[in-house]
Amino acid sequence: MKRCAKCKQWKDEKEFNKNKKYENGLYCHCRECTKLYAKEYHKKHRERWLRLSREGCKKYRQRKKIEVINHYGGKCACCGESNIEFLAIDHINGGGNKHLKELFGHVGGGDFYRWLIRNDFPEGYRVLCHNCNFSLGVYGYCPHQGVE
Repeated sequence: MKRCAKCKQWKDEKEFNKNKKYENGLYCHCRECTKLYAKEYHKKHRERWLRLSREGCKKYRQRKKIEVINHYGGKCACCGESNIEFLAIDHINGGGNKHLKELFGHVGGGDFYRWLIRNDFPEGYRVLCHNCNFSLGVYGYCPHQGVE
């Protein structure tokens, strides 16, 4: 049994989140009080929280994209474009949309970059600019390489 510092009630230790910094390795507030505090805090600071989370998420996604793009060569494998804004990861053997839907249930977003990092940058991927990638996907060839 442990006493919550917020509501002052004695509760089973299962009602507290784990935290190594605190006594017995448990957080000082029960889960119920922690939820209420978080709800009040986010309501009170909603605009600031939304702005920071949007900015933080965008910067995080950009860092992950840069890490992945640099690992796979840093420039378009077809035309040599190196502006990060124009670059994306291509499935060398095609089937990218199908693969992403199997992994995440959707296509697009930063999930794929995180997946590549977590899986130690597997083979079978390359960097292409959006123009080359689109052309390969729609027409089956890139104008830089000629008709196959």
